[in-house]
Amino acid sequence: MYCDFENVLRNGDIIPAKRTTAIFRRHSNKRTPGSVTFKATLGTVMRDVLPRLNVRQRQLFGNTPFGQLADVDEPHGDPSLVHAMMMHEIRSPRLIEEKRFGFDLLGFQVEFGDREFCLITGFRFGAYSDILAGKCIPANSALRQRLFPAYSDRGLRIKHLREYILSESFNNVCDEDALAVVQIYLLMRGLLGRELDVGIPPLVLQLADNPKEWNRYAWGGFLWNYTEIQMRAIFPKIAYHLQHFVRQKSQKPLKYTVLGFMLPFKVWIWETFPEAREYARYKRGLIPRMKAWKRNFQLTFHQCEMLLDTGLESNHPHNMEPTEVELQQPYYIRYMRWKQFGCEGESPPPVHQTPPAGQSPPRRRSVDNPDTRNYRSKAGSSSSEASSQGYINKYI
Repeated sequence: MYCDFENVLRNGDIIPAKRTTAIFRRHSNKRTPGSVTFKATLGTVMRDVLPRLNVRQRQLFGNTPFGQLADVDEPHGDPSLVHAMMMHEIRSPRLIEEKRFGFDLLGFQVEFGDREFCLITGFRFGAYSDILAGKCIPANSALRQRLFPAYSDRGLRIKHLREYILSESFNNVCDEDALAVVQIYLLMRGLLGRELDVGIPPLVLQLADNPKEWNRYAWGGFLWNYTEIQMRAIFPKIAYHLQHFVRQKSQKPLKYTVLGFMLPFKVWIWETFPEAREYARYKRGLIPRMKAWKRNFQLTFHQCEMLLDTGLESNHPHNMEPTEVELQQPYYIRYMRWKQFGCEGESPPPVHQTPPAGQSPPRRRSVDNPDTRNYRSKAGSSSSEASSQGYINKYI
């Protein structure tokens, strides 16, 4: 049951005394700096593993689901920029239900969700089983038995993978096993942000024993769902600090940690605000879009606020729409089929189905009237969604 906080929340950042399912609307003080730690260290992991791969292994790695990460110029998450954007988050039952994030910047509303995650990463979406579940089932991993015979399936840790990759023994391993170890380490440490002492889930080991199934796994859907849960926890952390420390004029700084793959969210911010090109370089035409950006320098919180300043006429944000080239990409076509029809494969989608209405461009509203906080346009499908449906029928 969702609580209506219009009569309770005067400034939008009051936390109820007891844990509830209430929806917090918005933060009142959007200029509170924060010290944010991203647990997923993709940049560090890539610096560790890529030099350890020989030429042939590098080529083979490029054909794996995570191979395109080697071409990302900017693998870091920019915590200050992410925090500055999350200060503008608005929540509603619709956004929670659809697993999307809404932001309001001086009346301009933009949204981030799985669609944008797909366009930025190019990862596969579709049906998948949760490989982080089933921690107590035996993995009987052939990979673990070959490379880590001294450890049981339950005793193998992320740090053991890292130590093996950096050891001399890694130079003598076959290509298939080398890629499997690297990808498990990249997944657990670089994308999920798990600590080095954490064990490898049995289902991850089982999946790694079958490279074909590993490559077909819906990594986009899995990583998005995991990251969405981690991002969803940021709002109450900020709200708690604003209520208990800022209002009481405490000097305690705002600090919190975030797990999950946060790089796509940072790239989405760059894509959304034209002012980002003052702080980052953009290579037009590179897809997926996380390959196209590289920051010029580490941003301060003040610079992040300037990047998000929609008071500048030249910096009005816009919702992300697929290009004509992206509409033809297999990863986006597969995503659209899954979202609209819940299916994958080579057969054309059912003709009797009607795709849902598309997302409208950002628009101004009266920030004084809470009843106008509606993020979804009632005008119908956008032109990009209609074009996407045409490509789905034509190319699948």
